[in-house]
Amino acid sequence: MDNNFYNDKELMNLFFQLSKEDFIEKNPHITELKYNKTRAKWHNKEDMRTTNKQLRQAGFPTDDPMVNDMRYDLAEREAMNMNVGDIIELLMNGFQGLDNMPEIDVREEWESVFGETEDGRSN
Repeated sequence: MDNNFYNDKELMNLFFQLSKEDFIEKNPHITELKYNKTRAKWHNKEDMRTTNKQLRQAGFPTDDPMVNDMRYDLAEREAMNMNVGDIIELLMNGFQGLDNMPEIDVREEWESVFGETEDGRSN
């Protein structure tokens, strides 16, 4: 295998989803050095992409997002914008998880937050 897994879509998706230890355990052919080199490449990119939505758009294009992608995008955006007070309120009062939200509501919310696809089609 190539010393650089940077261009492997499947490995990069796992790279962003798993902890370092879990990633290396799941992919024993990837050494810690290879992992660290790839992490450094992402940290040094001028236009570093950090969200799953950005990852899908930057170098790993896919078809329009599926509903579960939309749910994750919405949750990720909310989490990135939360402060400690918001988290305490959620822990105190609870919330309706996006997995429990009807598909049509997820699509509508995603479209209002992220807009349409590049070709103008509705997601």
